[in-house]
This record gives sequence, C-alpha cells and structure tokens, in this order.
Amino acid sequence: MPTIRRTSPWAIGAFVCGILTLGFGPLAGIPAVVLGRKALQQIRRTGERGYGLAAVGLILACVILAIIALALTGLAVSRVESGP
Repeated sequence: MPTIRRTSPWAIGAFVCGILTLGFGPLAGIPAVVLGRKALQQIRRTGERGYGLAAVGLILACVILAIIALALTGLAVSRVESGP
C-alpha cells in the first residue's frame, strides 16, 4: 500500500499569510516570508507535499512587500523634494 505524504503545515501557513498580505501588508507579509522559507527547507528535508503552496506564499509576500517599500520610498522622496 503506498504511503500518503502529508502537506506541510508550514506551507499552508505561508500560502494563507501570502494571500493575507494583500489586505494586511507587512503584518501578514513578514510571517509569510518566514513560514515560506521554513516550509521549503522542511519539504526538501522530509519530502512532504506543499512546495507550490510555500513558493506561491513566499513569492506573493515578497512582491507585495517590495511594492509597499517602493511606494513608501517614493512618498518619502516626493516629500523631501517638495520641501517644508
């Protein structure tokens, strides 16, 4: 009888937090990055399922956090250029 590989709970958490980054920004994005990284390491080591979930959560969080960082940088630069 074939063994059933379970899906990594870290991967599920990374995916959920990655999706929540759309609404909650860094509050969900930072945990998504941490969980995604942990999930990918665990999946490589144990052979569990969930690589796609972990990768999507990690990538989504990184992209959204980068957009937020660029927007804040642009806002700061525009305030400096406009003066007091």
